[in-house]
Amino acid sequence: MKKSRWIGPKQTISPLHNDPLLAQMNFTELFQLTSRQCSFSPGEQYLTCVNQYRLIIRLATTLEIIHLFACIDTINTIEWSYDSYLILAGLIKRNAVQVFSSDNPE
Repeated sequence: MKKSRWIGPKQTISPLHNDPLLAQMNFTELFQLTSRQCSFSPGEQYLTCVNQYRLIIRLATTLEIIHLFACIDTINTIEWSYDSYLILAGLIKRNAVQVFSSDNPE
């Protein structure tokens, strides 16, 4: 099996680069996270990510940001409701929970 080879910062040539399936893939720009907290909604329609005190909801298919919420402190945990309508952000330092709607950003 061929190994990938290093060609520069964050660039490799994969032995699979001629794969027709990979040729059909679209890649997004990199986005910054401060933790490993990303969570798909139960219906896998949305992807939620955390960057310090910001809760970012993206469409899972395109990774386009559809909602951006600011919490009162650093987010430590996130959970989705069973119907993908609500998302909970747990803030341990404040002993608080903030709840947001995926459909209504107000």
